[in-house]
This record gives sequence, C-alpha cells and structure tokens, in this order.
Amino acid sequence: MDLLNATDVDGWFTVRRGCLRIDELLRKKASMAKQAFKQTTGRKRQQLDNKVYKLTVRRMETESVDALMAEVERCQNEVQEWKIKYADLEIEKEKFYDEMKNEINKLGEKITDLKHVNKDLAAYVEALEQKETLKCKGKTLNQVGAKQVGRKLLHLRNKAQCALWFCKSYGLELKSTEFQDQDWDSHTIDYPGLYDKFSQDENNKIEQVLFLMDKFCVGDEVYHELSMITEGLPKSYLVKQSRTSLSKTYHIEKTAGEYPGASISFTSTLREHIKELLENSTELKDSTIQVKLSGDGARMSRTTNFMIISFSLLQLNESVMSSKHNRTVAIINGPEKYATLKASLSQFFHEVNEIISKGTTVDGHDVQLQFFLGGDMKFLLMIMGINSATADYACLWCKIHKDDRWDTSKPFGHYKEAPQWRNLEEIKKMCHSTDSFGCINEPLINIPLTNVIPDELHLLLRITDKLLQNVIDEVLERDAVEDFSKTRGQTKGIHLSKLVKVINSLGISFSIWDKKNVDGSESQVKDSTSLLGSQKKKLLNGFPSKLSEVLYPYTCETVEQIWTDFWCLYNQISDFNLSKTAANAIFVQAKSWVELFCSLKGIRPGYTRPRVTPYMHTLVYHIPFFVKMHGCFKKFTRQGQKRKVEDRGEYKKAWLRNHKRIYEEEKTFKLWLQAKFDAGYESFSDSDFTIGK
Repeated sequence: MDLLNATDVDGWFTVRRGCLRIDELLRKKASMAKQAFKQTTGRKRQQLDNKVYKLTVRRMETESVDALMAEVERCQNEVQEWKIKYADLEIEKEKFYDEMKNEINKLGEKITDLKHVNKDLAAYVEALEQKETLKCKGKTLNQVGAKQVGRKLLHLRNKAQCALWFCKSYGLELKSTEFQDQDWDSHTIDYPGLYDKFSQDENNKIEQVLFLMDKFCVGDEVYHELSMITEGLPKSYLVKQSRTSLSKTYHIEKTAGEYPGASISFTSTLREHIKELLENSTELKDSTIQVKLSGDGARMSRTTNFMIISFSLLQLNESVMSSKHNRTVAIINGPEKYATLKASLSQFFHEVNEIISKGTTVDGHDVQLQFFLGGDMKFLLMIMGINSATADYACLWCKIHKDDRWDTSKPFGHYKEAPQWRNLEEIKKMCHSTDSFGCINEPLINIPLTNVIPDELHLLLRITDKLLQNVIDEVLERDAVEDFSKTRGQTKGIHLSKLVKVINSLGISFSIWDKKNVDGSESQVKDSTSLLGSQKKKLLNGFPSKLSEVLYPYTCETVEQIWTDFWCLYNQISDFNLSKTAANAIFVQAKSWVELFCSLKGIRPGYTRPRVTPYMHTLVYHIPFFVKMHGCFKKFTRQGQKRKVEDRGEYKKAWLRNHKRIYEEEKTFKLWLQAKFDAGYESFSDSDFTIGK
C-alpha cells in the first residue's frame, strides 16, 4: 500500500489504508508477477518489465490530502503546546538524573557495607564453628539435675547472646530465646536490658563507678551495701548490667589445653584498633601499619603464674609505653613453656600467621601490615623454638657459642651474614636434625628474625642484675677477709651493711638476707630485694659515685666506669629521637664496654669471660643492627605491657588482702561465738554485736 501511494505523482489523493479489495487485488497481482518473473529470462523478462497494471480505485477507497494536512497541522499545534508547557524539561531531566545517580551511589555504598557485614558474619560464624569451647562436653540438659540446668542455661545464655550480636544491625533487640530439649521440655532465657534504656550521661556515670570498683577491687556486695545507705549512687544491679553489657562487646573464649585461660579474637581486635588509628590519623591511610606482638610471664603468687599476650601499634609512638595502648588478647594461668603456648594459643598463632601471609582489610580497603615480635629473651627464645638462655647456643639471631660471647673482635656485620645469621626456614629444618645449634622446636609465629626485637627494659634489668650481683659478691668477699681476723664481739659485715645503707640513701627500698632452708634454718646463701625498672634507673644514676664507699679501692674506679658507661649507653639506645645513623656509634661504645667489663677477669670473679651474658652479646652485635634497620629502638619497649602485668599483680595482691582480712574476721567471730556458748550464753542481744566488741 505504501508503494502504491508513492506512485501517486500528482499527490491529489492517497489510497486509504485498510481497504480489503485493494489489498486483495494487490496481493494476487504481486503473486502472479512473482511467478511470471521466475519462469522467464532474457528478452521475455524485459517485456514483463514494460507491462503496466491498471487498477481502478473507487471514491470511498481514497483519502483526501486536505484531511491529512489538517491532521498534520493539529499534531504540530500539539507539539508546540507541549514545548511551551515543558520548556524546562531539560533542566528537570538533569535534576532527576542527578538524584537517580545519588540514590544509585547510596545503594551501592549500602550494598558494599552489607557485603562487608556478611563477610564479617561469615568469618564470625566460621570461627564459632571451629571453637571447641562452645560445644557441650558434659551431659546434655535433660541428663542433669535442677542446679546444673540453671548453670548450663546461664552458660548457654552468654554464648547465644555473643553469637547473635549482629541483631542490632537489623534494628532488632534480643529479648529472649526458647529451646527444647530431647524430652520435649521448653526452656526460655530472658535478656533484661534496663541498663540500655538510660541516657548517655547516666550510663557514663555507671561505667565510672564500675571502673572504680575494678581499680580498687571493690566487690559487688560491698557496693550494694554502700548504695543502700548513700543517696545518688547508681543501684548495684545497674552496675552488674553495665558489666554484662561491656562484656558483650568482646567475644571472650576459653583457651584450649590443660591450663585455664581466656582469649579474644586477634583479627577483629586488630581491625578495630587499626580503624581507630586511621580515623584519628588520616595521613596514615596509605602507610604500612606496624604491629608489635608481645608476651611476658608474671608470677602472681607462690603457686600462680600467668602468661599475658598483647599487641600494640607502633605508629602511636610514645603512647606504646602506656598500658592503655597495649591490648591484651590472651591470658593463661600456666607455666611459661613452649608446650603451654602451643597448646593453649593455637588459635591465636593461626590467626596471626594467616594475617601475615594473606593480609587483612579494614572497611573494605586492604591494609599493609608489618609485624614485629618483642619480649624478654626467655619469651623470644621460646616462641621461636630455640633452647634456653643457659644453653650453648642461646642467641636467637646468630649461632655464636656461649664461650665466644666475650669476643668483640668481629666486625659490625659479622653475625648478620651466613652461616652465622639464623632464619625461620633454617630453624624449622635444624629442630629435626642432630646438629641443631640450639633449635629444638618449630617457630610458633612466622615473623622474620629481622623483626624480632629484644626488649630494652629487660636488657636494663638483666644487665643491672649482673652488675649489682658482682658488687654484692665483692662486698661479701671483702667482709669475709676482714671479718676473719676480727675477735668475738667486734662488728662484722660492715661493708655489706654500708652497701644497703648507700642504696637506701638513693630512695630505694633494698635489703639483703640469708635464704631459708627447707627446714626453716638459715643458709649461707644471700638473697636480695628484686628491684623494679624505675628503681634500677635510680641505681644506675646515683650508685656509681658511691661505690668507693664499699668496694676495693684499687678496682673501684674500673667498676664505677662500667656502671657509668652502661648507663650512658642505655640512655642512648632508649632515646625516642635515635636515628639510624647512630648504629655504628652504639656498636663502638657497646664493644668498648664489654672489653672494659672483661678487663677485671682474674681480679674479680664476677667479670670473667663466661659471665658475658646473651644480653651483653645482643647489646654489641644485634641492637646496633636493629637501630640501623628500624631507627628508634625505644618504640619496641615492653614497658606498656609490663605495666599491665604489674597492674594485674596489684589487683591480685589486693584481692588476697581482702580475702585474708575477711577470713581472719570470720575466724575471730567463730572463736568469740564459741567462747560465748562455752560460757553458757543461749541468746544474744543487739548490744552484744556493737562495733568494737
């Protein structure tokens, strides 16, 4: 039909669409023409091309051009009206496009956040599935008595609340959980949340009270009685709920192995601290974050020994010396041994090694990490699978024999090259061979030895112990020689008493006594007060000038120089402004100091070559190397974790004092009560229980 209308040259009319007669005629004629063209070729086809088909069109089958023009004009008018009505359509379109783009970006960010949440949830669920402590190792709920049911439900309540921590991300609050045992009995656990309904100021006040209770070892019962007689104090049940709410922040798990202990997820805790660091210091966003792991053993009582594992971020600079910025991730009540760490902290070491090999992400961004390991010599040797500090090959970083530690003739880099320098792969191989050079176990952490840094605080403590013991031995020797010729009645041990007075004059509490034998009698072995790091710094600062009062005159000057040079050397390596260029100067000074120490061999027994300790060898050949590699050596200090250990020690002592006092009061009351009954008392009045009786 369109082809027919196109042949209308004059354009006076067009054939109306939808005419059945015209359509049928055109269809038949087109079919006949098609068949004719298929059967002819050459001249006959040219004759067919010249043929014309005439078609008669009736009046009712045509459409006037005027009508079409009127329709076109009407459409043009509508278009003009539409343009006038929507003149600013382009502006509206751009506006709608921008709004749509913003919404798409917001949805994209939300989807990204949800992906991270789902990833964290998946990792959390996977971690929970691997936790053996979540499983019930005893009888099931329907197999125990009523008391055990309550205990198991309380344990299950805490575990379920930790496992469902993500409910708040969906805008939901956990109110209760319902369980059904194998006997079809239902058990409902409720989760009260009155503490969460208070304002932020009231919650802060409750948390401050909780902090003071923990700091000064105040029990819940004591605070409950105090809150009953004092107005304005938060109720004791709110303090308990605050403690429970804060405990929900971290998923605390019992460690594996035979020794009791607790740990939190290292991976999630590290991410939280890195996130906080990057929020406070945006310039570190593209930097490598340095993470230092630390460990230490602490003797809390005669029969109790704890091991504490923590970490800190070295970008905090001097803040790493505070206990606040050293985050504890595990505590074990057990001996400080390789087997204890391997059994109890297997999950912790697995997490650390996974992060070292695969890295980690914070808010969807990959973060570059560099791990360091710090601690005293005992802890570092134990973690890396090396024998104890008294073994023949006791150096963690090189294969020097203990009889050669005095030799300082080797150049600066002698012990940093093969075959003297150790590495992880070599330790893993040597621990299974006979020629092991002190390697007895595989390293627990895959941190290169160039990033395993000795602690400057323990270097100070152990070397000062050796220097002080040498002074005590010399004083005892001098007293023994002079007391041998004294008659009965004359004062003996004059120089030892003078030594104690000299140290006390420096503001240091110090004494020396005879050790007790098993039967309680005194032995001939002397023991002395163990000094803290701050006290030993006082000793190094003020003691050398007073050594002439107690030591032999002809060697006193050399001993005084040994003390003074070590104090100057320690101040240099513990300077926060120490640069890498100071490494050679430290090496020269440390080398001269060890030579001065050994210069008294054959004169004083404490200065022989075998008395050169692993710390002294480390001071000469390894600490200058670490300064050259990492610059400031003080940032690797463990003073922050040491303060944590001391805080826990003070807490333990306060707890023991409180319980001892309560026990003595109960014992006194029982004796008083028994005496009353023996005297014939059958009842008591209020006046019998007044204060002071």
